[in-house]
Amino acid sequence: MCVLIVTHNSHEYVDRCLCSVLRECRSYNSRIIVVDNDSSDDTRHIIEKRHPEVTLIASKQNLGFARANNLGLAKAPASKWILLLNPDTEMLEGSLATLMNEGKKRTNAGVLGPMLLNEDGTIQKSCRNYPTILGEALRIVFLDRLPPLSRYGLRHWHHKAFQKVDWLSGACMLIPRKVADETGLFDPTFFMYSEDMDFCYRVMKMGLDVLYVPSAKVVHIGGGSSRHYQLRMLCELFKSKYHFMNKYYGARIMRFYRLLTVSGLVTRMTIWAVFGFFNQKARQKASECWNVILWHMRGGQI
Repeated sequence: MCVLIVTHNSHEYVDRCLCSVLRECRSYNSRIIVVDNDSSDDTRHIIEKRHPEVTLIASKQNLGFARANNLGLAKAPASKWILLLNPDTEMLEGSLATLMNEGKKRTNAGVLGPMLLNEDGTIQKSCRNYPTILGEALRIVFLDRLPPLSRYGLRHWHHKAFQKVDWLSGACMLIPRKVADETGLFDPTFFMYSEDMDFCYRVMKMGLDVLYVPSAKVVHIGGGSSRHYQLRMLCELFKSKYHFMNKYYGARIMRFYRLLTVSGLVTRMTIWAVFGFFNQKARQKASECWNVILWHMRGGQI
């Protein structure tokens, strides 16, 4: 099997991630490839010094998550399985074996993902349904928080049962190599975010299953490479969602979806601003909403 990890200023997490991967891969004939997206910190030095057995591809520019993974796949040796992993993850004992066993048992598996855990051990909601106009409308008026309407975002699903889902977080994905090769892995027009959703959508269109395997557990810090650029990455998230909607539903639906999203941001900003008179965190939330609204008003330019 081949493990692909994309890093960008990930020095705080990458050593722990690689140590866990090397432990989990002991029973497999494996190759670990790290594609570094032009890090300006000690990420490359840490990998070269502490993990010389890892193949490091040092890009001279930030290719984005999708293109960097595709580069890693192009350099990967022949294998039956591809494991995609974020650098801010830690594979817990037996997680890889559990994913592999499920993948081998289920011949229609196109991609498998584990239960993601926060650092404190709580469950991180890592499965979602595809975005829809109805789902966004419910979110604007906060009805997506109420069962059974919450099913549109899987908000209240406990994430404890094995299940076929729409899409999984790209923080950890096990993919049959033939599926990765046939799809070309990620669409390079997605710079960061939603490339995992797009990939799962194409896998589904192939008639294959996207499977959530909670018996395999992986700690995911979340935003490890992007937390230093929080506003920029938040705007990238919206940008990628609009790109997904435009790609599969057309420009007219995408524009309506964007209008609903902005309406939701205005609603949330107003509510957070009211609570902001009493709470600093609410003031920060209102400011965040306002900055994203401004980004939309400027035409979505980052």
